[in-house]
Order: sequence, then structure tokens, then C-alpha cells
Amino acid sequence: MAAPEFVPINKVASRLYVSQSTVRAWVDKKVLHAVRLPSGHRRIPLVEVERLERELLGDPALFANGAANTWPKVAHHEVPSGVYPEV
Repeated sequence: MAAPEFVPINKVASRLYVSQSTVRAWVDKKVLHAVRLPSGHRRIPLVEVERLERELLGDPALFANGAANTWPKVAHHEVPSGVYPEV
């Protein structure tokens, strides 16, 4: 069995179209699971990123074909509760 792949916060932020501080807030609120390296940096399992991506953005196949403005859940404000950090 292959070892799980882990992704740094900056890559997660880019992939989900959010800031790095938003990703950190999601980790703190347990929206995303992360592990800490001995250096203190966080890494998020790729399966967690993919799960949240499906919840936030819907079917990734829509984006693969170059569909523009197809954020079905975000555009209609149907995001999972507790996903956005309090400001």
C-alpha cells in the first residue's frame, strides 16, 4: 500500500482559491485534518484536500473542461457550516 501524499498549506490555498490563513483557520477548526512536521509546518493529506474541494467547488470534472464561472456551491452560498473563519 502506498504512503498517503501530503500537501503544504500554500498548495492547498492555491488549489481551493483561498488564502493560506484561511487554510490554517480550517485546520484549527478541524475542517481539514493536518499533521505537523518537526519544524512546526503543517501538511494536509491530499485526500482531505480533495474532499473539501468536492464540498466547496462541486464536481472537479467541470473545471477540467475549462468551464468558466462554475463554482456551483460557492456561487450559491451552499458551503459547509464552519468552513469560513470568523473575522
